[in-house]
Amino acid sequence: MKKNKSVLILEDDVLIALQIQEELEKIGNVDYHIVDTKSAVQKFLDTQRFQLIIFNLRLIDGWLNVEHIRRLRKVSDQLLLTTGYNDLE
Repeated sequence: MKKNKSVLILEDDVLIALQIQEELEKIGNVDYHIVDTKSAVQKFLDTQRFQLIIFNLRLIDGWLNVEHIRRLRKVSDQLLLTTGYNDLE
């Protein structure tokens, strides 16, 4: 039996997070966690490793910086940056 892939999603936009979730569910065999704040990310970084971390540079409680990215690299070899600009902001 295949082991599920573990993915951490750092995204503050609910619609984007749901879209990523939907795509992961299509793939199947994926365990994922969605978080929208830097403080929520911390509990995962202290307890788990991930095959992939998909992250936005800006979360609800602020921007990720170089030190945050270094911490992400310690728990996953694959990082995928997703970012954009909403003209309503």
